[in-house]
Amino acid sequence: AFTRGALWRAPAGYPALEFNAGGAQIVGEVLTLPDPSMFIVLDLYEGIADGLYDRTRIPIQTEEGVSTAWAYTMNAQQLRRAGCKRMELTDWRKMRRRVWVLPRRGFVATLWYREVMRACFEYTRSRMSAAEV
Repeated sequence: AFTRGALWRAPAGYPALEFNAGGAQIVGEVLTLPDPSMFIVLDLYEGIADGLYDRTRIPIQTEEGVSTAWAYTMNAQQLRRAGCKRMELTDWRKMRRRVWVLPRRGFVATLWYREVMRACFEYTRSRMSAAEV
């Protein structure tokens, strides 16, 4: 799937989408949430309450045609405040991943949206399984 805009890199290494209907074609992924309440967790992770990102419904193009989807975006003020740098890259999946070593845990974790989504799915599935028992 793709939308239009520009990709930016925050100092911490994570990507930011600035939506702009006249911008470059930005490639991404469309994920379907099994439960809309998962937005509560995602909004916390993306810093909505702190004004880091906005959750915005944007137009997207998929193999099935034009649609809309929720996306975590930044506007010009948020990009400046976060110290983001514009990238020429148009596919966030091609960004070099940052890896964090978590102290006292003894393991390495790569934190990206896909992993957060997977964790949300697993959490929801475990809650649903526990409720069904």
